[in-house]
Amino acid sequence: MIIQKAKMQDAQEIFYLTQDTIRAEYTDVYNQYEIDFFSALHSQEAIEEDIAKGIVYVLSKGNKILATATVEGNHLMRVFVEKSHIGQGFGSQIMDFIEHKIAQNYDEIVLDTSLVAKNFYLHRGYVFTHSETLEIENGRILEYEVMKKNLTEGK
Repeated sequence: MIIQKAKMQDAQEIFYLTQDTIRAEYTDVYNQYEIDFFSALHSQEAIEEDIAKGIVYVLSKGNKILATATVEGNHLMRVFVEKSHIGQGFGSQIMDFIEHKIAQNYDEIVLDTSLVAKNFYLHRGYVFTHSETLEIENGRILEYEVMKKNLTEGK
C-alpha cells in the first residue's frame, strides 16, 4: 500500500470512486435530492481543484486507488473507500496517515460527517460537537453533524 498526494491524472478515478460509493452506500440513508447534492459536491471539477491545491491524498495498491481523503488545514473532507473494499481496513489506514499528518501542525481535527460514516468516526475517537443545516435543492434542508478529535492525547 502507498499513501501519497493525488496527481491530476488521478482525478477521474477519484471521481468515479467517490460517485460509486455515494450511490452504493447513501441510498439507504438519504433521499435522491440529498444524494444528488453529495454527487454535485464531490464533482470531478471540485476534486481537480483540490488536487491542484495539493490537499487530496490517495491510498493505492498497484495502480488502483482504494481510498481517498482531502485535508485543508485541520479540516478533513471527502473520505471515501472504493465500494468493493469497504470494511477491509483501507479507511482506517488512510485515516491513520491523515491524523498523523494533521497532528504535526494542529491539536485537533474537524470534519463534517455523513450519516453513513458517523459510526466509523465515533469508533476512531471523534466526538459530536454540533449539528448544522444546509439548504439544498427546492428549499430542502440537509442536516449534518460536525465532529472533532483531539490529537494531543498521548503526546
